[in-house]
Amino acid sequence: MSEQRASALTTILFTDLVNSTQLMQRAGDEDAQRIFKAHYQLLRDAVSANGGSEVKSLGDGLMVAFASAADAVRCAITVQQTSRRGVRGERLAVKVGINAGEAMSEGDDYFGTPVVVARRLCDRAQPGQILCSAVIESLLAGRQAFSFRDFGPLELKGITAPVDAREVAYETDRTGVLLTRTPFVGRVKEMARLQAKLDESRAGHGGLAMLVGEPGIGKSRTIEEFCEQARSGGALVLAGRCFESEWAPPYAPFAEAIAAYARDADPDILRADLSYGASPIARLVPSLRERLPDIGEPVPLNPDEERFRLLDAVSQFIIATSARAPVVLVLDDLHWADGGTIAMLRHVARFLPGQRTLLLGAYRDVELDRQHPLADALAALRREAEYERILIKGLDEVDIRALITDIAEHDVPDAFVQAISAETDGNPFFIREVLIHLAEEGKIYQQDGRWANVSIAEMGIPEGVRQVIGRRLSRLSESANRLLTVASGFNGPFRVGLAAGAAGLDETDALDAIDAALEAQLVQPASDDAESYDFAHALIRHTLYAELNPSRQVRLHRRIAEAMERLYGDRAMEHAPELAYQYHRSAGLPGSEHGADYAVVAADQAELIPAWDQVAVFSRMALDLLPEADTRRAQTAGRLGLALAWSTGSDEAASACAEAVDLIAKAQGIDSAADYLAEAASSFFTANPLAAWDLAARGLVIIGERRDQPGLRSLGRIHCDATLKTRITSACRS
Repeated sequence: MSEQRASALTTILFTDLVNSTQLMQRAGDEDAQRIFKAHYQLLRDAVSANGGSEVKSLGDGLMVAFASAADAVRCAITVQQTSRRGVRGERLAVKVGINAGEAMSEGDDYFGTPVVVARRLCDRAQPGQILCSAVIESLLAGRQAFSFRDFGPLELKGITAPVDAREVAYETDRTGVLLTRTPFVGRVKEMARLQAKLDESRAGHGGLAMLVGEPGIGKSRTIEEFCEQARSGGALVLAGRCFESEWAPPYAPFAEAIAAYARDADPDILRADLSYGASPIARLVPSLRERLPDIGEPVPLNPDEERFRLLDAVSQFIIATSARAPVVLVLDDLHWADGGTIAMLRHVARFLPGQRTLLLGAYRDVELDRQHPLADALAALRREAEYERILIKGLDEVDIRALITDIAEHDVPDAFVQAISAETDGNPFFIREVLIHLAEEGKIYQQDGRWANVSIAEMGIPEGVRQVIGRRLSRLSESANRLLTVASGFNGPFRVGLAAGAAGLDETDALDAIDAALEAQLVQPASDDAESYDFAHALIRHTLYAELNPSRQVRLHRRIAEAMERLYGDRAMEHAPELAYQYHRSAGLPGSEHGADYAVVAADQAELIPAWDQVAVFSRMALDLLPEADTRRAQTAGRLGLALAWSTGSDEAASACAEAVDLIAKAQGIDSAADYLAEAASSFFTANPLAAWDLAARGLVIIGERRDQPGLRSLGRIHCDATLKTRITSACRS
């Protein structure tokens, strides 16, 4: 941990639970501890959902730091609104204080006058109140989503001059505010099975569990709840997810999990856990070098050895961490995983028996076809690890009643529960979207603390989740819809300034649009970066993107690419993968060849890791974008063939290599083609010798025809086996 103090503009938030001592005396020690634990979970959910970083726990509350004043205020409002719901039958009252300034930081802590002011404002607040300094109001001037009341100057303990204070105004009676986080209900059997797998892992019998179900059914939420229980029991949770795109960061869920662990780990422990694998893993997770600057570059190896070294380094890292504490390794959204991620999953899974690690994956079975890399892997995983498949189904009517009752805070009519059950098939995401839609439409509202006007005949529940989302989007402003439509074209999270540039919105309109989308619970902060957001669920992005016809989709991607180039300027190549993706998705428009430069650089970056699946993806993009006469096509085709050979060793890879031999022969000559053929054929021998000989045979025919050598053509038509490897290689080079 760094000893150097630094200062930066930071927003500090404090919370305080009112009358906690009286609560403990009234409820008794055991029940009070359960209430406090649930209260802290509520606070941490709000912090996480709004991009905050917990600094410390203060007994009755939290100290939290934010890069954005807007996120801090949203978090405070979320805390107050959700606190109204009650915890284990107890109504909790919370006070919040917020201030912003040049706070000094040391390690993960903050000091200085801005921090003291925030703490004292929290002390002066009344139950249910949010007090902030006038600085917060000035930082959010013009933002329509926020409203403040002048609270006048306050004398604060330890502060020499009075502080100009404001009260944050927020709604308490709107039904939609109760849906900021859907209660977790049911899943008793599923949670029990997961707990049993974790108990086995604690005892040194690690294994694999897969949660399977349709979109929105609750796989990720079940994982969240289980992981919280696992943490409470002393387990270390490492979590990452895959991204929906033809391109995604190499080994994305593993990289995300390791990066998150490294941010908070003690440097000495981190160094010990990484051990000899620090160098290859640092190529996968560059942020490791920020924590351990002395990590060197790995010794160069041949492609097969490079890949094995990375896979083994990650496996040994997980084994090392599990020696100190049981590990739950979460890989979410595996239906979007590429071949490299699945290869790493299989490699790690082989080490699970005998280790204290539970590998917990989740995927949509409806999105797996025979060509998906996970489909083949699942059969092998059942043989290679202690495997459990857990199917997540829709909530039954009893659980739906519990869910709606928890949200409404009172019993609701049977007919209402039955209607929701019938229309949603118990899908929790669909249930939540329907309830928010009905609240926004005024079909259900609060009156004297109870839902009123629950008229089944007048509800008019839409037929599907996309229709619900579409109706909710239609209630947003034109600017908000423009921004979100552009955001649907990004590969994963989006930066608001970049999306605004592509949407043609000025900063004020863009910030108001984001505020509206956050208020509608359609997007959420994506990371520690205050400028990045992501859709609350992939189905929201799908709905927006599907509303565009193909011509508009193509033009949207081109606008995003051009906005990225304007924003990043000379640093555009640092974002080569995303730019290659955007240009490739707009390949039907003039100027697409400009994207080939980004695709080549992205392939270079992937090869360095190495991530051969990604090298293949970007090489394909480059070939699609390069003009037919471009001299780089032969080299790019050769790279594609080798990347496929090293990643899959498939018959498709052999065909790609054979096509590359022909292109290289035309562009660079017979000798270059022969050298490439020898390298390509040898790369297949371990994984797929039949494909290797098929490639060698086809290549010899091509080379023989160009050299007008019947002997090579004849040899190319002979069925080959391993004993002919030397003869064919030398013949290619003759």
